[in-house]
Amino acid sequence: MDTAESAIVAAASDAFERGDGWFEAEVEQRGTSGWSVYGSAASDVGRPAPTRREITPLGPGGASPRSDLLSRIEDEGWSLHTAQYVHVHLSEESRSSGLLSGDRVAVKGKIVGLYLFRRAR
Repeated sequence: MDTAESAIVAAASDAFERGDGWFEAEVEQRGTSGWSVYGSAASDVGRPAPTRREITPLGPGGASPRSDLLSRIEDEGWSLHTAQYVHVHLSEESRSSGLLSGDRVAVKGKIVGLYLFRRAR
């Protein structure tokens, strides 16, 4: 698990220990960018979304052998209630295509997963 994921799991654990009824996490899924002619779809040349990793053995203190982030959050006492994905627009650049009709637009952004967990126990 990388540092960002570890921080999210730690925050989930802290929220559970405080007695919070809900926990929300925002996780970047992938970056997007590409050129398109205005009005047509841009190509997605972003990196792929993180997927399940190789399962690790049970760690010290009874750490979960499950390696995907959402499962680790659930192991802290939460149950996934809602998952949504949004595109966060970071920048765009447009260029005239000269002799061709239409403008070319490069849009850069990222897809973010918004996860809402309800206290499970």
